[in-house]
Order: sequence, then structure tokens, then C-alpha cells
Amino acid sequence: MRTKRYIHVTEPWDKLVETLTGREVISPLRSPQSVWRSYSRRWVDPDSPIDTIGFINNWYTMHTLTLFFDIDFIPVDLQQDKRITDWSPIGERDAGDAVHPDIDLSKVYQLPFVQKWYG
Repeated sequence: MRTKRYIHVTEPWDKLVETLTGREVISPLRSPQSVWRSYSRRWVDPDSPIDTIGFINNWYTMHTLTLFFDIDFIPVDLQQDKRITDWSPIGERDAGDAVHPDIDLSKVYQLPFVQKWYG
């Protein structure tokens, strides 16, 4: 029997570890650039800086989790996983003329779990 639980890497470390311990972990994965475009267009307050440090830290948190847990990634952008039969976007909004600030994601692309799929 599978238990579906949803958790995000922004949760406190202790909660992440407690939730993932002893479970099969399946995680969607998108290219860092795609995630950045989505993340930056949702930034609500145009007068405050986008939390680029938090964004990058989330990738490193996921990397750390891969050192402790066997995570089965589904690279969404590649649409190659045979378990998925419908690749229709969920919750996507038209970005319109949204401006995506530049960010250096080169180190994120070097993380092993990212490199495997998007290197």
C-alpha cells in the first residue's frame, strides 16, 4: 500500500527527514531555468528583491536529501517517464510579458541529481 504525502524542500530539515524516512520517495523535477521562470513570475511584491538565495538553497536542500534517501525523480520537462500518461501542465499560468531577472544557475546545473537529467 502506498501512502501519498506531499512535502516541499522549504520545510524545516527535521520535518523533511521525519517525513521521508522509511518511505518510497518520488519527486517531480523540472529544469532549474524552468523553475526559476515560474518562481520569479510569481513574486508578488515588485518593490522587494526576489529571494534568489532561498531559491538556490532549495536546490542544495534537495541535493542533500539525495545523499540520505533514494529519490525517484520524474524529469517533467523531458516527458520520457512511461508511468506518466498525461503531461498536461497543472496550474500553469500565462506568463505574459513577465520579466525574469537574470540569475546564475550554473552551480545548480552541476548538482548530480540535476546533471543526470538536465546536464
